[in-house]
Amino acid sequence: STSVVPQVHAIFSLSEAEAFSLRAVNLNGFGIHKYRGGSVENNNNEDNEDDDNNNMLYKNEEEVYYRDSEIPPIPSISYADSNAQQAQQAVSNEENEKPTVLFILMDSFSPYHGQYLSNLARERYGVHIVNVLSGYTVNGLLLSRKFVQENDEDNENEGKNNNIMNLTIPIQMRAPYKGKETTEWFAKLCKQFESSSNKIDIAGIYCESDSGLLSAERLGKELNIMQHNGINHARRDKFLMNQAVSSYSKTRKMRTVQQKRCVTLEDGLTFASEKLGVIGEEENNDIKKKKKKKYCIVKPFRGVASENVFLCDSLEKVQKAFQEIDQNPLFGEGPPEEKENDNGNDVKSTEKLAKVLIQEFAEGEEYAIDIVSKNGEHKIAALWKYDKRPVGEHAFVYHATQLCQDIYYPPPDDDKLYNDVVDLEKLAVMEYAMDSLNAVGVKWGLSHVEVKINVKPDKQQHYVTMKDYYEDCTLIEVNCRQHNTDFAPLTNFCIGYDAFEMLLAAYFDDYKHLHKNNNESNADESDESEESDCGDDIITKEEQQQLQQPIRWDDFPQLPFNPNTFGTRAAIIHLVCHVEGTLKELNHVEELEQMESVQRYEIYEPYRTIGYDIEKTKDIRTDAGWVVLISDDKDQFQRDYDRIMELMKTMFVV
Repeated sequence: STSVVPQVHAIFSLSEAEAFSLRAVNLNGFGIHKYRGGSVENNNNEDNEDDDNNNMLYKNEEEVYYRDSEIPPIPSISYADSNAQQAQQAVSNEENEKPTVLFILMDSFSPYHGQYLSNLARERYGVHIVNVLSGYTVNGLLLSRKFVQENDEDNENEGKNNNIMNLTIPIQMRAPYKGKETTEWFAKLCKQFESSSNKIDIAGIYCESDSGLLSAERLGKELNIMQHNGINHARRDKFLMNQAVSSYSKTRKMRTVQQKRCVTLEDGLTFASEKLGVIGEEENNDIKKKKKKKYCIVKPFRGVASENVFLCDSLEKVQKAFQEIDQNPLFGEGPPEEKENDNGNDVKSTEKLAKVLIQEFAEGEEYAIDIVSKNGEHKIAALWKYDKRPVGEHAFVYHATQLCQDIYYPPPDDDKLYNDVVDLEKLAVMEYAMDSLNAVGVKWGLSHVEVKINVKPDKQQHYVTMKDYYEDCTLIEVNCRQHNTDFAPLTNFCIGYDAFEMLLAAYFDDYKHLHKNNNESNADESDESEESDCGDDIITKEEQQQLQQPIRWDDFPQLPFNPNTFGTRAAIIHLVCHVEGTLKELNHVEELEQMESVQRYEIYEPYRTIGYDIEKTKDIRTDAGWVVLISDDKDQFQRDYDRIMELMKTMFVV
């Protein structure tokens, strides 16, 4: 491994459970406003089912922000040296031609995502981190705390929400709004380094949360950050996303699903019936028509983690799903009545938002592709394969995310080109994912793209070239953020690096003095011993220093491969709870611990504490825990994998 997950002493931190709790609270009050963005880029409506009534509704995306003139935003800086005075003194001693490099992190909650990234940047590159919170997050924290205060009256459960209750809400860390507020905020930021005669250079901005992505795009544009993608609403709106990919073409047509954003239930039922062939339950019961059963997807046009995504095989189910989505708040949005007109005045909305998206169901295997981009050059950080299975009425419950280590076969020799031994199916999936990023204008940063490929067994002999597989790929979605799981330790072990290391190389590789300073500081460190004892291994001082050096962008391969771990199987299993009620018994833990492939695991608190109320897993937010499997014995790996899937059905007893 080239990196170790560090201990991070963060200015602001939330546990996973606390962060997820923010989703349960509707954002209203507390100074919430919305910023309405401009028109959509790369939007071609010619080939999409649509009507004039809808056109006006999805050309704008609204940013939830926190605006309070009495509490101005103040830059919060994590200095490279972990000490403000030392860092400022170091900056003042640098040569004038070397800029002071800053990196903005928005909504940096997770110790294995944003905080890990912050630590890597400060330790390996000597970069200072500017911490900001999106308006959505600030309002969510305030409302979550208020909700707990008003509703947590159960004495038996007293203390469960102490983490939220004890939070000191750092409102001053909020991202500045547009115009004057942003200008004043940047002036305060520069003042933090006033002892330096160097210029301030913001290398980039990265947002960990999905709900803050528009805020990050808007702030990056206002600050005129050069290594930035600009604003494009098709990176979050699932309808516009498919439109952009459908209309994008370099050398080949990209397949996308048929779709329609619907204002009314009648719109949805008509589209599902006439365009997608979905019929009523009574017709489905006709034996002659069962073979012709059609499916469609009903979901919000904005969302994450398969939340409120329904697979419907009848018009009755379409109606139920439509009403469920239509009655619930949209992810990443504030109250629908609080909007801002073109004059900057808050107005009451009379628009009916077309938030229900109905799509053709894409069949096939689903892959997730982690991609890092540097000025339009895309490199694959990792390729994953999803294992989603139905649980009750929920059709897409995550059971596992498996790392694909078999991109190449057999292992490439030194004198053999990778292209000669690549798995064409997986290559097509990765190529399609990179083309999808081009379609929505992504040139910088870390993205997580989900693609399905439907390889038809009866036509296997016709799959000869990568193009043959490419034509059977279909976009599920593009996410301009990290893969939301603790992937770094697993990819470090199996591949030798992780996506965050690649991300920092993309942003900082062109700042040559960052590499020089890092090398010089390591060379100057005094160390009495030339060797270090690390367990059974002895590594030299030079090897220790090498492990701490940044990997240059050009040294990362286009596709992930590590010949030393070829054939290793690795996966993150999502523990699924099949029951709900008061936990009476927890089974199979000892057997789980004895499995050869199990490296580590966690069962979340509600699911491991007898007497706590638990719920069925319906999406990734309601997982009961996780298990990391790694083995170089593929048969043992598969036995353990299958056994855990079976154990989950009876693990929790209520």
